[in-house]
Amino acid sequence: MKVIRHLWRENAPRFVSLILGLGLWELLSRLSNSPIVPGPYRVLTTLFEAFKPGGIPNNPEELLGEALVKAFIPMMVGYLIAIATGVSLGNLMGINRRAERLLDPFVNALYVAPLSALVPVLIFWFGLGFTARVVIVYLFSVFVITVNTLQGAKHTPGDFVELARSFGASRSYIISHIVVPNAIPYIMVGLRLGISRAIRGVVVSEFVLSVTGIGIIVSNYNAFFRIDGLLAVAIAIMVVGIVLTGLVQWIENVVAPWKTKGSAFQE
Repeated sequence: MKVIRHLWRENAPRFVSLILGLGLWELLSRLSNSPIVPGPYRVLTTLFEAFKPGGIPNNPEELLGEALVKAFIPMMVGYLIAIATGVSLGNLMGINRRAERLLDPFVNALYVAPLSALVPVLIFWFGLGFTARVVIVYLFSVFVITVNTLQGAKHTPGDFVELARSFGASRSYIISHIVVPNAIPYIMVGLRLGISRAIRGVVVSEFVLSVTGIGIIVSNYNAFFRIDGLLAVAIAIMVVGIVLTGLVQWIENVVAPWKTKGSAFQE
């Protein structure tokens, strides 16, 4: 019973807010009485139909489930490569001032760059296939991971480093046992931000490379003025994003459990 009460106490506000949001959405739909403001029941019905053969207008062979899988496989490949690059590069810049001075202008410039505007250039370079999608996702997510990892490595407490040196610890030992563990919470924040940017990247790539998959599904719904279909696709992408973000959050709680403890604002 204690477990049930704990789960209810933790999740009750989420359920209440979800019900209130759906109720407000349904109310607005009924008050407008317009096909451009479909209610939640109609959108969810369209969403379930999109997973069945013939459920998408003018494209009976395309299924939303298969399109999501095809889109998120290159997303995960690009995201994992971004993790490997961002964590390594961020730690390098954090422990080596020369590397930071050399690479910081490029990292900051690409971090704030309008990457969506560069997608057509990437298409010219990498084509319309799997590689282009991986590269787009990679560029969308790698720099936020790099910046957060850099901050974690730079903010290693100097007292810890000096104490380790006083006991004769080597530079490699200090990096592996002090710098990297201290940077883990920052890295996990970067991973959470990176997964959201990776999803944006895959959506942008699907819309620009709208030959198959999610892009062509959205085009078909748009051609038939099916607002319910467009919202259904958006909800499907958001659900996948919530699941992936929750997975990263769970990994963060496992890898850095001390980060979620000790806050004065937690009961």
